[in-house]
Amino acid sequence: QVRTVTATLVIRSEPNQMYGTIRQLAAATPIDASTEQPLVVQFDEETPLLIFARCTRRTVAVGTSNRKGFTRGAIEFEASDPRKYALVESAFVTGLPQPEDGLEYPLVFPLDWGTPGSTGNVEADNVGDAPTHPTFAITGPCTTPSITNINTGAVLEYDIALASTDTLYVDTNQGTVTLNGTQANRLYTATTRSNPEASFVLPPGKSALAFRSDDSPPDPAATLTVTWRSAYW
Repeated sequence: QVRTVTATLVIRSEPNQMYGTIRQLAAATPIDASTEQPLVVQFDEETPLLIFARCTRRTVAVGTSNRKGFTRGAIEFEASDPRKYALVESAFVTGLPQPEDGLEYPLVFPLDWGTPGSTGNVEADNVGDAPTHPTFAITGPCTTPSITNINTGAVLEYDIALASTDTLYVDTNQGTVTLNGTQANRLYTATTRSNPEASFVLPPGKSALAFRSDDSPPDPAATLTVTWRSAYW
């Protein structure tokens, strides 16, 4: 459901300059904005949280006190997404699974086990109490990349071959899949075992995500970047 936020205001200005101050307030809170803007709210000593909202109503009292630089007003915001978010985004980068180098024979002490391999897994921690929608950036080279939430079993998989210069962006909140930062839709590349993007969420707590592809062996240059904000009701 839509979250409505109403703020009552005390507006102060220099004497006889209230009109200019009100115009500044109106410019900062446009009622006809085409997109939602970040709105940060803090109650008492609580941690400030963020919502994305659009100003829908604004009123400012008109009276003799205006000339003295004092008046009252109210602003109403509506957020299509009712969740509140942490101000700082969390991010994690991983590569595709890579084997360890292992030991070389004949053995020479001290033993050199080589470079540790990559598991291809990411642990995303949503410390809030509401599910949150992550975004993913998959950089090639890789073929048919997939992301699996091991905890829930949800899968995102795309029948596409990414070169080393390609990046596939998946926004689960908007339900979009785009290539190389353009608006060109690649949603049609989702395979039959892929879940709808909007249904892929990180529940409260820790989620184990697995990055895989159909390459054999996987290219160590391919990466997955997971970005999310902890969410609260």
